[in-house]
Amino acid sequence: INKTITAAVAVYNSSNQYVKQATGNLTFDGQVFKGSVNMGALPTGSYTAYIKTNNSLIKRLNPTITGGTGGSITIPQVELVTGDFDQTNKLDIVDYNKLLTCYGKNQQGNILNIFGTSAFACGLQDLNDDGKIDEKDVNIFLRGFAIREGDKP
Repeated sequence: INKTITAAVAVYNSSNQYVKQATGNLTFDGQVFKGSVNMGALPTGSYTAYIKTNNSLIKRLNPTITGGTGGSITIPQVELVTGDFDQTNKLDIVDYNKLLTCYGKNQQGNILNIFGTSAFACGLQDLNDDGKIDEKDVNIFLRGFAIREGDKP
């Protein structure tokens, strides 16, 4: 359903100090999401970059990037762990409860196959992006528990 998602990339210098953050769009090509993020000018040096979406754990990008060569970072292929609905960079019972609140609904929070609606939007909980929150989304979420916490700068 969503062919484009927004990703945030933050860069840190070799002393692990925050330098800047920028967002960009990743577009689904039929198999994976691809894209780049324009970071603007970065001084010459080596940087570590971290990526996240609105429902994923933070992931460190490898290899390090080099400043002074242009402002656009092409996102390497990376597997993001989704399910961090409360943006704490960890999967926990709060995220699980937010997923269960949406179970059986569509992305807008409307109850499927029965009359009535809910005001709670459920777009983030549709982890496989098929328009509904069901057992497939729960399965994706539970697989993420093998990781539980995102990378930290």
